[in-house]
This record gives sequence, structure tokens and C-alpha cells, in this order.
Amino acid sequence: MAGNTIELLVERLQLQPHPEGGFYRETYRSPLEVEPGAGIEGTRACCTSILFLLTAGNFSA
Repeated sequence: MAGNTIELLVERLQLQPHPEGGFYRETYRSPLEVEPGAGIEGTRACCTSILFLLTAGNFSA
């Protein structure tokens, strides 16, 4: 993708830099929370959905 196209997508989709590379935006977070168990404290959303853009030359860890 050309740089201008990437900038346009990031702006129009309101994407933010992802800590592990690329860009993302959360689009859905379930109101249903679950306890993850296995010594992990707190609750987590049952499910989430994101938009994720990974550009050429980058990788997500």
C-alpha cells in the first residue's frame, strides 16, 4: 500500500498504533464478563472485535 493510502485508512478508520506493530481499533466489546481463572485476577470481556492493519515491512509479535 502506498503511504498516502495507509494514512487515509488510519485516519478514516480512526486506528491507533498497536503496541506490537501495525494499527488497530476496537469495534466491539461484549458486556458479558468472565473470570479467566488460572491465577489471573479480575474479569475480562467475553469477546472483543478489532480492525487491524499491518503494513508491508512490519510484523506483529
